[in-house]
Amino acid sequence: MKAARFAAAYAVLTAAHEVGDYWSQQDRDAVAKGRPGNEGRAACARHVASYTATQGLALLAADRTLHLGIDWRRAVVGLAVSAATHYVIDRSAYLG
Repeated sequence: MKAARFAAAYAVLTAAHEVGDYWSQQDRDAVAKGRPGNEGRAACARHVASYTATQGLALLAADRTLHLGIDWRRAVVGLAVSAATHYVIDRSAYLG
């Protein structure tokens, strides 16, 4: 069961990554997230918030539909680590 849960979560989070990074991101945030200062930081934070929400909702839907029995304390920690690293990577990609 652990292997199936892992495989399902991996597939869902990978698909949700694409949706969150490209479809749910606002154009204004995509343009501004690399700008210096508060404007860039705020745009990147909004993008990461929508990205993380997309991943969380997708994982919740998979858990409910497939009865995966996900430990939500661990899932929240994983999503938080993903959000933090995504923010750092997006900001550093533009700020060099």
